[in-house]
Amino acid sequence: MQGDFATGYDHRIDGAGRINLPAQHRRAVPGGSLWVVQLHRDFLTLYTAEGFEALKERLTAYRLQGPKQARAYRKAFGSATPLEVDATGRVLIPKKLREKCGLAGIVKVLGAGNRIELWNLDRYNEVVGDDFEDVDIPEDIF
Repeated sequence: MQGDFATGYDHRIDGAGRINLPAQHRRAVPGGSLWVVQLHRDFLTLYTAEGFEALKERLTAYRLQGPKQARAYRKAFGSATPLEVDATGRVLIPKKLREKCGLAGIVKVLGAGNRIELWNLDRYNEVVGDDFEDVDIPEDIF
């Protein structure tokens, strides 16, 4: 399945803004093309071309729900940028997007089903953490 991402890694963004995608994630990227979109203030989201098409459909319907949703639609598409995975498995994250989410040095690369999330490591640890103290996943989910 295209875009079937799982597991999390800590990776370094180099000075030019490139990050090496884990091999497991690269294998789930057909044709070496991704889209990066800022859908949340805390992280960036990477989609395959197929995943981005599905996102566009959902966002297009969402924008019709009201002015707040239309504004979110514009912000999302205003940030959307195509990326190419280079021969060494790296993608170049645009500087403006890296700065908005504080992505520098070591970042969390999180496979999240149909997408990859890129988090500032400190912010990820603050928001998500690594314990299950306050997480209750219903048993019928697993």
